[in-house]
Amino acid sequence: MSLRGKQANGLVTQQRVLRAAVAQFLEKGYNGTTTADITGAAGIAQSSFFHVFPSKEALLLELVRRMFGGQFDLAGQHSGAANPVFLYAVETALSLSIATAQRKARSLT
Repeated sequence: MSLRGKQANGLVTQQRVLRAAVAQFLEKGYNGTTTADITGAAGIAQSSFFHVFPSKEALLLELVRRMFGGQFDLAGQHSGAANPVFLYAVETALSLSIATAQRKARSLT
């Protein structure tokens, strides 16, 4: 299999895991969901999960990054170099929002 094929398969697996994780987290909560639950819902082997994510927490962090990542870019576009204080304030607010979301996601039951 070519490297391009392996990369494509890895991305497909990653997407399947992310979608399955969201569904499982909504159904069972973060703490109530195991990697076995996620892999079962994604229809993949446990080893495939750990090939794309080192842990369930790393998976959660990727979900948060995907949800909020574009917000940092948008803040940078709107503030420009002319107003670094505004950019810092927006980034700080987003960081606090992400931290709060992570705590809430971890406490879901």
